Amino acid sequence: MSEFSEYFKECVNHCGKKRYQLALESGIKEAMISRMKASEKDVSRLCKKPELMERLIKAMNLPEEQSIRLWKLYLQELKRCPGYEYLVANIQLLDQFRMMKQTVNLPLSEGMDLQDQQILSGRQQIFEVCRELILREAAREYGQIQMQVRTDWEEFNYILGQAMQQNDSLRIDHLVAMEQIEVLMDGTPEKQSASRNAHIFLNLIQLLMQQQEEQYQIHMFYTKTQYYYSDFQIYCFYLMTSEGMVLFDKEYSYGMLLTNPQTMAEKRLWFQEKKAATQNMCKVEDNIPVVNSNLKFVYAFGTQPCFGVARSEALFQKYVIDWNNPLMKNFLQYNTEEYKNLMDRPVHSYFTRKGIRRFLETGRLEEIPSILYRPLEVEDCKDMIRVILQKMEEGKYKGYLMQESLAQIYPEGLVINCYRDDALILYFYRDGLRKYITVQDRELSKCLLTVLLGTYEGEERHDTLEETKEYLHTILKQNYHR
Repeated sequence: MSEFSEYFKECVNHCGKKRYQLALESGIKEAMISRMKASEKDVSRLCKKPELMERLIKAMNLPEEQSIRLWKLYLQELKRCPGYEYLVANIQLLDQFRMMKQTVNLPLSEGMDLQDQQILSGRQQIFEVCRELILREAAREYGQIQMQVRTDWEEFNYILGQAMQQNDSLRIDHLVAMEQIEVLMDGTPEKQSASRNAHIFLNLIQLLMQQQEEQYQIHMFYTKTQYYYSDFQIYCFYLMTSEGMVLFDKEYSYGMLLTNPQTMAEKRLWFQEKKAATQNMCKVEDNIPVVNSNLKFVYAFGTQPCFGVARSEALFQKYVIDWNNPLMKNFLQYNTEEYKNLMDRPVHSYFTRKGIRRFLETGRLEEIPSILYRPLEVEDCKDMIRVILQKMEEGKYKGYLMQESLAQIYPEGLVINCYRDDALILYFYRDGLRKYITVQDRELSKCLLTVLLGTYEGEERHDTLEETKEYLHTILKQNYHR
């Protein structure tokens, strides 16, 4: 019996939890845990997926030292697993952190002394050192920042935005690790990984909108290993400038500052190789992009229904303000393609009562820039709703009234259309300015769709088709005055 198998059984016996509790908390069947505990063979042969073992170790709630030892012993038996060498390197770095961990009284002000291999303790100290490196790099002409950090660190994103405003020549490359979902929508979905990817990407949407696209570049890559964002602190984030590199764990509890030129040169080469392997999964555009995908389905999420099937050429002739506006030509092309794509395919549209009422009260379609057309008359608005009702009766359109608006869960002013191979995201500001993001990646598009469907699935989160049709018939009978 291997050292790991013996230590695993010792940990299970002394963790203070019954098998059914471990099964409930880890998601691993109780029978599998029993087999692993009773096995005279190597336990690693019974559990070859690192993500499953990781969940089980977490469920044991062992002291940190025991958890790391058990995890290391397990990985030693899976030397052929994806990313093994990278994981071991991070574990060794974590061990170095643990041995050297101490409170370091750094002066939290500009001009601090950045010494090589300083140990950083706590979120505030990590942030202040990162801030100092960013400010120094922003003071350089054509400075460059390379990083792989969490997308939801607001203070960090704020100081980056300030640095870019102060220096137009500053360039930032941001690597973002997404988890690979091998089967999604076409089979059994990995909802946990899909949710994590969508959470990361929805944070990136706001970053992309806030930063100048030419200054701030997002580089995404997929990993099949599900322990990149694990609850074990074996994955280090980092920020790298010309003067130094900060590595830190995902909880911001401790980190390390490296300033040695030779070390920096090696890390910069490593970064470039990693960047070369990334994919351009999304693109920010000012104009409405034309989606001409191999559509098998269309899911639309917003406050208003998807009106693509009801926007006729006669409406444009009646309400367009300026046919010579460059945006108008762009939108006409978009509308033609969307109308063609939607006519022969099932449309699933999720919207709110507030959104449909606002449409009738204002005559404004949220996906069309208001400078292109004057508000629709009430009767024409109702005619568009009647078209949708007709499509619903024919079974070609499924409309659902959401109990909660999209804005309560995702950023204000967000409209998402998901297709088979890609997605279109519309983000509009209070001043009417619109930005469009095309997700040019099937897997990421499916992640968004899976999370959105998971958010609103079940009749408790949205009305049934019959209830939605009844509501639409009701509002058609009401009077709206402007």
